[in-house]
Amino acid sequence: MSILCTLYLKDGIILASESRATHSIEQNGMKIITGRTDDLQKTFVIEDKRIGISFCDNAKVGKMLMDDFFEMLIISISERSKSPSPFTS
Repeated sequence: MSILCTLYLKDGIILASESRATHSIEQNGMKIITGRTDDLQKTFVIEDKRIGISFCDNAKVGKMLMDDFFEMLIISISERSKSPSPFTS
């Protein structure tokens, strides 16, 4: 189970999530937990773009876990925003 929370307030939006992840395999129709961690980042903020993203479940983009994907996405967006835009003078 994952807990994601979004609060819309007069002065802004608050995004929050817990950080537990469990790893499991299925054997003979039974789910067996093989490990857990309490430090998985599930909420990401791209401050200069005013974007917040939260996720849950064991989601992947290709072979990349979502937390790794979002970290790379944030770095990519931040690097692009540092280069001059062709639309500004």
